[in-house]
Amino acid sequence: MLNPLMKQIQPNRWSCLLTSFTIALGTKQKFLFDWIGHDGSEIIWPNEEEPRNRRSFHIQELIDYAWWRGFAVIGFEPYPRSSNGSGAVYPIDFKINNQERLLKVMKTHRGVITGRTVDTNMPHAVAWNNQTGKVWNPNG
Repeated sequence: MLNPLMKQIQPNRWSCLLTSFTIALGTKQKFLFDWIGHDGSEIIWPNEEEPRNRRSFHIQELIDYAWWRGFAVIGFEPYPRSSNGSGAVYPIDFKINNQERLLKVMKTHRGVITGRTVDTNMPHAVAWNNQTGKVWNPNG
């Protein structure tokens, strides 16, 4: 049975990253809201549509909370590349292929996956649990 904290739902459209971190860290959203000091709802881009107009949460705010709790957040890019700034891109190769590399990380650790939704191209985050092998989408 999943820990009830694994089934958290984001309270609004701009809290998927915060909620994914609460799931991965096994804590409650309220603790992060209180620790960070805001709920992400401030409108800082009034000319943008919902939820792009909201402050939301910067990943550094969540990394700081994780660090405070004794966790290190490490980014793993599934298909890393280097660029010299002129548009030239050079793919980085590893001893194992990129998909195997990412799956190895996901099978041995819990965490948060960030990216963009297929249908709307909006930024989104989900949590994964290496013990269950499940990905949890905080928007249900």
